[in-house]
Amino acid sequence: MEIIFSEAANRDLDNIYQYISENFGNTLAKKVVDEFFSKIGLLTEQPQMGTFFDSPHTRFIVIKKNVVVYNIHDNHIIITRIYTKGKDWR
Repeated sequence: MEIIFSEAANRDLDNIYQYISENFGNTLAKKVVDEFFSKIGLLTEQPQMGTFFDSPHTRFIVIKKNVVVYNIHDNHIIITRIYTKGKDWR
């Protein structure tokens, strides 16, 4: 399976990196983003591991204080959004 990030998900990840970098430093920001890619990468082997969200093809996983929403379509996992927990993401 191939993982594809939507434009919105890329913006979300950039915003997370920028926030952490500005408030806690580049080293921590890189570590957090690397962890995102590592955990999202697990979806290639276990795409069904997330919890259902809205439809049978849409799921989410939680990484730290963030909710990663994704769709499974054919041989692709499409990361649609990355929300910070506590914000209205439903």
